[in-house]
Amino acid sequence: MGRGTQSNPAETVLARVRGQASDIRPTVRRLAAFANVHSCPTAAVAFAARVDTNRALAGTSVEVPYGQSPFAIGRGVAFESLLRQHGHAELRRVLTDGLAADFSLAAIENLREGYPPNRTGMTIRAVVTRSRMAEVATGPPDPIVLDGC
Repeated sequence: MGRGTQSNPAETVLARVRGQASDIRPTVRRLAAFANVHSCPTAAVAFAARVDTNRALAGTSVEVPYGQSPFAIGRGVAFESLLRQHGHAELRRVLTDGLAADFSLAAIENLREGYPPNRTGMTIRAVVTRSRMAEVATGPPDPIVLDGC
């Protein structure tokens, strides 16, 4: 509930905890983050009060580092590597089984290669990716795998 519309004492107390900070909506990401610190009473109160702890802790010695976990990134890279092995054999199998279409001879287009590793390259790649996805959605029925979207 927004400020000034508390309908019970608990909401009033949580609004007082939040103070002048704007409340943030609960999301799956916030719930997952809270699950990692659920045994911490301070985190529980902050979560219940919808306090943006990242903003509250910014500039302090306990500020949460920005970005995704290097372990999560490593798992993602390993998973993508597995899918690309042997000419994308496992990806082709999963797509064929899951979509009931033959992807065994599907063309593979790597949209990660050929662009400068900077903001300009990423912008060009995003435009090309959007264009290729639109072509695939409206184009010929031959299966194609766009790698690196």
